[in-house]
Amino acid sequence: MKPGFSTINIIIILGLILLAYLGYTEYLDDQVKQILSGSVSSPRNPTAPEKPKQTAAADLTPGKQTALKEIIARPAETPEAEKTIAPASKKGYYENNAYFYQISFPEDWPIRVRSESNVSLGIVPPENGRGAITIEISQGESNELDQAKAEAKKYAGLISITEEPITLAGVSGNKITLNNLMAKTKTINLLLKKSGLNYIIKYSEESPEFVSQVDRALATFKFTR
Repeated sequence: MKPGFSTINIIIILGLILLAYLGYTEYLDDQVKQILSGSVSSPRNPTAPEKPKQTAAADLTPGKQTALKEIIARPAETPEAEKTIAPASKKGYYENNAYFYQISFPEDWPIRVRSESNVSLGIVPPENGRGAITIEISQGESNELDQAKAEAKKYAGLISITEEPITLAGVSGNKITLNNLMAKTKTINLLLKKSGLNYIIKYSEESPEFVSQVDRALATFKFTR
């Protein structure tokens, strides 16, 4: 044994070698575990799209569940809806391409199209002396005006009704005025018959200014066919 190389030094060196060996063995064990774990799981294809994660109903908040129900319950668009003739409209102008008429009105009036046979131009419901012109199209002899006349007869003294002939857009018709004495309201109904259809143009006398606007608008009403 060389001088200066004691037994303590030999023990320390052996201890260091043993620690290094144990650390390397643990490292190899970790590597083997990772390799085995990767070989058991199926390989991931980087080009294949990931499947969307399915959300359970329990994971959704009440608000999200309601929105999901609305989407599911929403009916799909039908071919009939795609065939609907879109009206030509802009500020102060409306043209109905299904029943062939057009009209101009104040630009600040909104347009409300419930259907091609039921269109309102103006404020619905009326407020602050402003109202709307509603144009309804129907077929047949019986219509809501006939029903209104029948109701007026039932409540004579509470509802008065007057009728007079008119001509609008070159078509002869009738002006039926329903005056509700209790509610103090007066509704004007202009009935025109053209091509087997009933064109009913109605409005209420909300204020003198509104009636003046209606008169100017009706002066522009005309049939396009």
